Amino acid sequence: RIREEVLSTRELRMVEVQDELEALCGQFQIDLNSVTYDSELLQDEDLDKLIMVVPLEGNYTNLRKFLQAVEDSDKFLVVERVSLARGKEGGALLDLSINLATYFTAPEELVLRKRERGRRRPGRGA
Repeated sequence: RIREEVLSTRELRMVEVQDELEALCGQFQIDLNSVTYDSELLQDEDLDKLIMVVPLEGNYTNLRKFLQAVEDSDKFLVVERVSLARGKEGGALLDLSINLATYFTAPEELVLRKRERGRRRPGRGA
């Protein structure tokens, strides 16, 4: 049930996720064009994972506010990793790279192809 209500498909939820990311970038003065994306099919869970790498510059308080805003989001965004680069201005400003992820229900055709391959493999060894 959670897959339908929270995760849904990429086609149904992607605009909401993009709107949320745009709002976060606006709130923290992040250039939306500097965000990079990657995706991965988690075959064992039948999930489609979207990874967003968000660069953030600021002090520790700014980082905490950003993380709190992500946690407060109802768009099911997960902070996977926070990487710190060398600080500027004597360490007062930090260059951060924050990996956010969200998950979608994998497209049915990919799930079916995966299951079909799984069925064929045991038959070959017999």
